[in-house]
Amino acid sequence: MLTLCGRCTGLLMALNHARHVIPNSTLTSIVQALVISAVRYCMSVYGSCSDTQVHRIQKMINFCARVVSGRKRRDQVSDVVQRLGWMTAKQLIEYHTVSAVHTAVTTGHPESISQTIGLPANQRHAHETRRAHRLTVPRIDSEAGRRRLCYRSVIMLNEAKVDVSDPHFRLSLKKNIMSRPIE
Repeated sequence: MLTLCGRCTGLLMALNHARHVIPNSTLTSIVQALVISAVRYCMSVYGSCSDTQVHRIQKMINFCARVVSGRKRRDQVSDVVQRLGWMTAKQLIEYHTVSAVHTAVTTGHPESISQTIGLPANQRHAHETRRAHRLTVPRIDSEAGRRRLCYRSVIMLNEAKVDVSDPHFRLSLKKNIMSRPIE
C-alpha cells in the first residue's frame, strides 16, 4: 500500500506542477491512466483492508481530483469526483468485490473463489421464494471470517439487487452503486 501511495503521489505532484501546460482533458486522461487505474487494479487486494487503508485510498482519489480541477489542498473535491464519474474508495471496493464474485459465479473461475461461494437458494431447494435468486451466505463465527471474500462479497452481491444473469451486469452494478448516497 505504501509503495502504491508513494508512486501515485509522486506522479500526481509532477502532474500538478505541469498542470498549467497540459490541457485539462489530457490531464484528466493522464491521471486516469496512471493513477486511477493503479488504484483500481489494487482493489482486489485492498478489499478487506482496514478503515485506515480505505481512507488512504480515498485521499489518493481526492488528490487526483485536486490535480485535475486545480483546487487547493483544503478545498472540497467531492463535487469534482462526482462530475468526473469516479467512485469513492468504498464504492470501488464494493464494485470490484461484487464483480469478482459475479465472475466466479458465472464462469466458475477462479475455482478457489467459486468453490467457497454458496449456491443460490433456488438451486438448493425446489420451492420458489422471493429470495430464491440470492446466494447462500456461509455461516461465519468470527469477525475475521466476516472480512473474507466468500462472506462479504455474497452479502454485497445480494444487497446490490442486480440480476446476475444480466449481460450488462457491471454497468448495472456501477449505476446501482453510484445512485446510492455516499456514506
